[in-house]
Amino acid sequence: MSSFLESINPIHGKFIENILPRAAKKHLKVGDLAPDFALPDGKGNMISLTDFRGKRVLLVFTRIYTDKIICPLCYPQLEGLKKEFADFQTLETEILVINTTSPSMTAEISSHGLYPFRLLSDEDW
Repeated sequence: MSSFLESINPIHGKFIENILPRAAKKHLKVGDLAPDFALPDGKGNMISLTDFRGKRVLLVFTRIYTDKIICPLCYPQLEGLKKEFADFQTLETEILVINTTSPSMTAEISSHGLYPFRLLSDEDW
């Protein structure tokens, strides 16, 4: 039987190894703490998952290339999150969208106010 990383697309495997190194080595279950990471947001602040310990967090992984070019598979997901953002706020759930663009492009995208949630940049995956 192949390992978890061998069973998925190599690009996604590289992503998992970079952003969630402990998750790549063990299977997480519902209720497990996600491994920590620190990534820059659209304002240049470093955001760490530990900043949200004890709170609900929805992690979304996507590809937003510019303010006008979005992965066609990711676009509906992001639009759905925008529409349901108030519901997540009511549930006191923070949405962190981890994007593949550079910190400068994430800042540019964030400056347009297209998304009510926080965009983080991880150009290494």
